[in-house]
Amino acid sequence: MAYHGPSYGLSAEVQAKQAAKYDPALESALRQWISAATGKNLSGSFQEALKDGQTLCELINKIHPGAVKKINRNKMSFFMMENIQNFCAGCRSYGVKDSDIFAVVDLYEAKNMTQVLQGIAALAREANKRGFSPQFKAPDGKAGGDVFDVVTNSGQAGDYTVSEKGTGARYTDASAVPVQAASAPAAAPAA
Repeated sequence: MAYHGPSYGLSAEVQAKQAAKYDPALESALRQWISAATGKNLSGSFQEALKDGQTLCELINKIHPGAVKKINRNKMSFFMMENIQNFCAGCRSYGVKDSDIFAVVDLYEAKNMTQVLQGIAALAREANKRGFSPQFKAPDGKAGGDVFDVVTNSGQAGDYTVSEKGTGARYTDASAVPVQAASAPAAAPAA
């Protein structure tokens, strides 16, 4: 795609925060799982290995046969992005939550590789639940790249503290958790 130049201000801060959350151990575990499932060696950077979408389409077709009808082998940008989109649609049809699925540009332009890891890890967890082999083994007892840990819980409903991995941020109120992580529906506006 087009080169958008360096990021400044808020965009640079967002990119830095995303980069800080990137989990190399999760990448390594996903790389091994994808290689075992597809029989392909993922060489080079994770983004470059998956950018054309072909390996991802083969992966979702192994897990959920027929999810992607046609894998584009052409190296033109449009076809590679279509492969990524088809993989995401296959994940959705397999039961991966929309909130876990990454956007095409997250992978193709490496805009948010942390979200790409989270999306593929969500697919791996769903495949594990359904008995797909080879099983994905999350690194160091993690649940496949979860971003939040419950740090304390007093036993009373709603009384807990969560910690955002990699940032040191702590939240004691669910409404303070960033929107991306919150699962509760937004309240309807007052009439």
